[in-house]
Amino acid sequence: ITSQACAAHLAIVAARGAGGYENGVINWVYQNPWLFFALPPAAGAAQPVCLSDAYRAYLYLATYKFLFTVAVYTMNGTFAGFQTVDTLFSYCGRSPPYTGLGGGSSSSTIYQILGYSAHSNFSCELNSLVGKQQLFYELYLYDRKTDKSVPVPVRIVNLQSGGVPVNSKYPKFLCDSSDIMVRRFFLADTISGIASTSSSSSSLQAIRYATYMNLEIALSKTIAGHIYPPVLTIYYNETIPPSTVPDEFEIVDITFNVDYTMNMDNFKATLITFFIIVMVFTGLLFFLRMYYWNMRNTRLSTNFTAGVDAGIVNAKSAFEFALLAMHTWVMAFFPFTVAVAWYFFLFFKIETSISILMPPQYHIYRSSSPYFLFTTNLHVMAFFQFAYVCVMVARQCNADLFFIDWEPARSRPDSAVKGGQTPQHVSVWRSILVANEWAEMQTLRKTNIKFTLFMLGFLMVAQDLQYNGTFYPVLSDKSPGEFNVLLRFANTTFFWLVLAYGQYVLKYLGYEQFVVEPPEQLFIDFCTIAKISVIVLDEKYHGYYLHCRSPHQYAEGTMSELVEMLHKEEAGLTSDRSLEGAPPDVQSFQIFLSGECRAAFDKVYVTLAGAEASATSVNESRARAAKARAGPGNKGSSLTGGVWLGQINFVPTDKVVRAWKELTVFLQEFIENNFGKPGLRRVIREPTYYEKLFYAGPNLTIPEQPSVFFTDRDLYYTTVMFLGREMDLLLLNILSYSLFDLWLNSTITSVLLCYLLDYSIAFVRRSWGQATISRKTLIDRRFLI
Repeated sequence: ITSQACAAHLAIVAARGAGGYENGVINWVYQNPWLFFALPPAAGAAQPVCLSDAYRAYLYLATYKFLFTVAVYTMNGTFAGFQTVDTLFSYCGRSPPYTGLGGGSSSSTIYQILGYSAHSNFSCELNSLVGKQQLFYELYLYDRKTDKSVPVPVRIVNLQSGGVPVNSKYPKFLCDSSDIMVRRFFLADTISGIASTSSSSSSLQAIRYATYMNLEIALSKTIAGHIYPPVLTIYYNETIPPSTVPDEFEIVDITFNVDYTMNMDNFKATLITFFIIVMVFTGLLFFLRMYYWNMRNTRLSTNFTAGVDAGIVNAKSAFEFALLAMHTWVMAFFPFTVAVAWYFFLFFKIETSISILMPPQYHIYRSSSPYFLFTTNLHVMAFFQFAYVCVMVARQCNADLFFIDWEPARSRPDSAVKGGQTPQHVSVWRSILVANEWAEMQTLRKTNIKFTLFMLGFLMVAQDLQYNGTFYPVLSDKSPGEFNVLLRFANTTFFWLVLAYGQYVLKYLGYEQFVVEPPEQLFIDFCTIAKISVIVLDEKYHGYYLHCRSPHQYAEGTMSELVEMLHKEEAGLTSDRSLEGAPPDVQSFQIFLSGECRAAFDKVYVTLAGAEASATSVNESRARAAKARAGPGNKGSSLTGGVWLGQINFVPTDKVVRAWKELTVFLQEFIENNFGKPGLRRVIREPTYYEKLFYAGPNLTIPEQPSVFFTDRDLYYTTVMFLGREMDLLLLNILSYSLFDLWLNSTITSVLLCYLLDYSIAFVRRSWGQATISRKTLIDRRFLI
């Protein structure tokens, strides 16, 4: 704007402006074209020119179709008339057979409908522009209310003042306060690039063309039902022909975008308020969870050294606190993010009159983008939840598992023995069957992920419901278009939750109520018939106990004996199944061990652990030797096993068996409450609602307190397997799918990747879990089928 031509025009405006302006428009003087708005921006101006009331378009939103026109001028300034815009900005195309890749009169004009943001990219053969008449344009928006045309400001990104650019390519909202807005623009310049006009050898040395055009239309912030005048942003590029072919210009890409948007300042202020509230809630929930975790894992005793057990912060507790912080973040911010996304989806897609428009979607990973916080938070939640689930799987696979067989040795008549009775050994097959049922339940879930993903893909692709996530403000319009990342997340999350919770409700209220009992209850019934109780410790001082000591004398017998026992129990002719001192019919308990009980347990368990380590080393040596004997290419027989995760068969030694029997006796005495020391005894009580809600336990930090058994009427023992972790797994499924969808913008690919991730986690859990069951229960892995 400091060139000689601009300086001359400014001098004329300044000289003639004293006599008044044409039509009351500043900088439009007599017998001169109106080329620019206020220049430079007035010092201390309350708002930029594009938001000024002087040029506001008072359009009622009931006027759904906009009419844009341009005043056309020739190179010498002659007015050539008005014409509608329509496909004007798709000014360049391609020659056959590539016409579909270029612009032209067949380009979409859907952007003329209110709210229909449209982004188009097309290629252009610059040679097709050579020889066309050089034209200039002034853009207007026709205002049906006032029957007038409202001038549309134009931002030229290439505009410079003193060699410094004054307009950015991506303003904060419509335009920045320092922007210089002009009136006239061109789409292609094939005149100024001619080297000479006097020589017969003159040729076109360069073409300047509009490579990026963005028309932004925004709702008025101050007057409901009105809009600001649109703002057209243009970025020009210049190209020269290659030296080898002087008259041939390259094929270039051109972008034309139309964005319907609104000022987000008020929404951002509200969002920050809710964000602070959610952050406070997240902090309180985190400290509450941290406090109860610390209380569950803190024991003061003179029998063991200080550490995490004494409440001292170290690497283990720091890791746990970080894990709790990540999981708490996901628990708090996932519903918050979904609520924000559904808010925009609901009011943008379903409202009868538009009051909300989506902000432009450019460079969503930049901090200046309105979608930056959403995309960042989605990445954070997805990786946090993935880390939490990985740790959860590792802890489930490493949980201590014990089977307590209550079956007494049964004697058979033998006249050759004194007393006429010979005691029989208790069969191990019942334990093998229980171990198999436990192994099968490891990756069982409340919902079917295959069905969920199949239905999601069917609804999104086959039924075109994925196009609910486009920039089009009408929900019934399933026309293909550019997806909005926030609307797409809201759309897919809605169907994820409907499909998942639909399965859960149907299974809980229908199938498991009238057809078959839940698998967690069937497992307890099966263990009760087998007369084998289960103890699983997921933390050092916390775990679950399934009291499955059948009221019948023997579990092993003939089919007629088994049927007779079931009939007696059904008729109420036997004692209750529950543990002594517990409420009737309660067989599942959440256990909190005292420090003395855990110390006594460790004293016995260390013998078993040492024997297991020795046996494992022997088994690995045997497996490697057997594989070496088998030769390369032979993976080994079922007797030797492989050397991969969970494939080495654990064959217990006599020392391991003796240590295991000693530990079983200790656990039986503990369950039956036969110890005399207060710290080795147990009490049973009902948990309060508060304790169940926040996963809180009794305060056992003070020594010489008995262990506490909470009744587990809701069968929370399933939290040591996938069955009780449905919410965490569902969150990972939704977040991983949403992240893949954000990266790839493909429903089918996202479904496939989500399934592969879920399958991989389930495979690790199943393989690693079977190896743990084999090692903890001394049951050879070859029996786990």
